[in-house]
Amino acid sequence: AMILDPNGIVAHTGLCFESIESERRKLETTNKQLNVEQNSDTLLLFNNSESEIFATRLADILRLEKLCLSEITHVGNRKFINYNGKGLPVFHLQDYLPVGSISEGATEAYLIIPRLANGGVGIIVSRILDVQEANCEWKPSTVQSPGIGGWAVLNNQITIRLDLQALLQQAGIIEAILEAEAA
Repeated sequence: AMILDPNGIVAHTGLCFESIESERRKLETTNKQLNVEQNSDTLLLFNNSESEIFATRLADILRLEKLCLSEITHVGNRKFINYNGKGLPVFHLQDYLPVGSISEGATEAYLIIPRLANGGVGIIVSRILDVQEANCEWKPSTVQSPGIGGWAVLNNQITIRLDLQALLQQAGIIEAILEAEAA
């Protein structure tokens, strides 16, 4: 029986497994970095109540505006503001989601105008916190409510991801806008 010496064969052929392994590790690191860049998103971070932080993709936002809460006009059970000379329907997150509300003494808030609704609705939130590039794994929410798309830890804070499309559908906004455009 012939006995082969693997180390001798490697030395004789000039193979260098260390350099191959080093290249493999470099490729893995590069692939991980590319995956991180592909999975990262630019997020708008904001809150409604002081204790809850929300995030949504910045690409889904058409405009952000500062708003005096006294500008809100109530018509029946709907809320509107005068926005560029037109009545813009608005709503608070707590109108459709099981979340905290803006503090009672607040006089100012922010208006998020989603791109999905073609600028036809505004979401009132208490404060814009940050715009941040983030790569995180969103976990399913334990709160089963259309409009809540999961949660993750960002900046050492639990952050709730809004599913704007589901939220606007729950609020009946998307259907109302499509009907108005068709008329």
